[in-house]
Amino acid sequence: MPLEFKGKVVLTSQDEPAAKKPVKPAGRPRYIKGGLLIDGNGGKPVKNPVIALEGIRIKQVGTKETIRIPAGAEVIDCGGYT
Repeated sequence: MPLEFKGKVVLTSQDEPAAKKPVKPAGRPRYIKGGLLIDGNGGKPVKNPVIALEGIRIKQVGTKETIRIPAGAEVIDCGGYT
C-alpha cells in the first residue's frame, strides 16, 4: 500500500557528501512518485516525477516514463503536491 504525504515534501542535495562512508541500502527499494518536482538549479519543473532512493540518498530522478518501479518496492505517493 503506497504511503501518502499530507503537506510539502522537500528534498535537497549537497555538493559535499554529509558522510564519507557509503550508505547501505535499507531493505526494499523506495520510490517517491507524483506531484511536481521543482529543480533548485533553475531547470523546468517536472510533472509526475519518480525519485529512486538508496538508503537515505537520492539515487535517480526521472519520470514515470523513464524510471520503472519494481514490484514490491515501497512507494511514497506525493500526487497533488509540489
